[in-house]
Amino acid sequence: MSEVVWKYPLDADPGVEQVREMPEGAKVLTAQVQDGHVTIWAQVDPSRPKENRRFVIVGTGQGFAGGMGMTWIATVQRVPYVWHVYERTNVSSKAEFRDPAPGYSSADVS
Repeated sequence: MSEVVWKYPLDADPGVEQVREMPEGAKVLTAQVQDGHVTIWAQVDPSRPKENRRFVIVGTGQGFAGGMGMTWIATVQRVPYVWHVYERTNVSSKAEFRDPAPGYSSADVS
């Protein structure tokens, strides 16, 4: 079967791992906001077996251990926030997230 592009909405819940089932070998193309929702688009072969993929949204100013198997997908703006979408590719380790730095405010991320 030929490949197609499918979309996968994410919850705007920073620091929380979100699992989406995709056909094996899916190529994540980008993330953007559509109708107010952070959404990932991926090129997929629908005939392939399914696998779980793990995504995390990180807010600007939110600390996290970025070198732990996290691959950046895109930065998106969902007013008034700026989110950074990552895929967790190393499932044997869990990324750690911390609260924003003292004095951080969502008003600082425009």
